[in-house]
Amino acid sequence: MVFEETVVLNGPFDEVLAATKAALADQGFGVLTEIDMQHTLRSKINKQIDRYVILGDCNPRLAGAALDIEPQVGALLPCNVVVHEVGRRHRARRRARPRADGVDDRSRRVGGDR
Repeated sequence: MVFEETVVLNGPFDEVLAATKAALADQGFGVLTEIDMQHTLRSKINKQIDRYVILGDCNPRLAGAALDIEPQVGALLPCNVVVHEVGRRHRARRRARPRADGVDDRSRRVGGDR
């Protein structure tokens, strides 16, 4: 079962991050949180990692519709997109696709693959 989608992008990390935020906005998602894991792990436990940013994003229309169908879906909100460095490439990953085998048709009305 696939829980995330990956897009590999080339370019400076800050440009890839900005392009990811713009693509989210184009689809009606706003960024609610931005967590810089490189900074957090370095400052908390002195661990060095490549650049790694978690964007907590939400499309209010889709979130509202999902909550109408299943209030417990709030445990999966906001949706997360991870932008991280892998060598010279940068990856954007969306976590927790809200569709999986065995899910009833009501979830597909909410937004399917978004």
